[in-house]
Amino acid sequence: MLVMSGLSVAAVSQPTVERISDTPAACFKQAFEVRWEVRWHGAPDAYTILPPEFDDVEWAAVTPGPVEALVRDGVNVVQQSVLVTPNQLGSFEVPEIRVGYLTPGDLNPAKQPEEVSGTQEPEKQIPRLRLAGFTVEVRRDLTVLWAALAIGAAGLLLYLGGMGVLLLRRRREARSGAAAADRATESAEGRLADPRAAGVALHEAKRCRVDGDPYAFYLRLAKAAELLGSEQDELAGVLQARAQKIGFQGFEPTEDEMETDYRAVARALKLLIHEDEAPAS
Repeated sequence: MLVMSGLSVAAVSQPTVERISDTPAACFKQAFEVRWEVRWHGAPDAYTILPPEFDDVEWAAVTPGPVEALVRDGVNVVQQSVLVTPNQLGSFEVPEIRVGYLTPGDLNPAKQPEEVSGTQEPEKQIPRLRLAGFTVEVRRDLTVLWAALAIGAAGLLLYLGGMGVLLLRRRREARSGAAAADRATESAEGRLADPRAAGVALHEAKRCRVDGDPYAFYLRLAKAAELLGSEQDELAGVLQARAQKIGFQGFEPTEDEMETDYRAVARALKLLIHEDEAPAS
């Protein structure tokens, strides 16, 4: 029973290995890490973990990576890794990794050949933990391509936005130029008269006079003169000035003055109507 108990403790304390990295895909010519942990219970110096062993492959360069030893929750842990740099595209098998370990007794100096008798047992092989291989898909790194596409798209958006602003500005300039040309043409040819609207304004002026509102009377009268065309601009200016004088300076026109100004606008309207009705020569 004591022997079986000792064997059980020894079995529990033997080291185990577990891969802790997950690399289902890799990038062409970019190294990725395969990491694992060797763990055992008991004294930290119960085992010496040897560097990993692995078979060479043609599709990648495999080199040992960093090593770290620590104690986690009373468990001795040695973290090891290899760096795999693919040089081909496709689906490949990462080779099996073997991790040997030694006990303090295995580290004693080896006996010289002449000291070994024929009755002694041959030297035992180093125990090894085996980490199963796995398949990895090697692809091209599209980060640069996506970045270039994103930059290109951003540049295209900026270009389109700039073109839109430029076209909008040109359209506004074209409209402003057309409006300025229309104003210039109107100034050169003179403002066109609107006899009908002038007649309505003259009628409203008469109503304001009857209501006893000389200020509104002169405003409507000036509007009527303005609607008679550019030829009556001087008369419209005089009437507008009188309206301002009445509204802001307290001027009170006489009935004769209002009648005279009214007749002046009515006469100009009558002449305009007659000119429009005259037959063309």
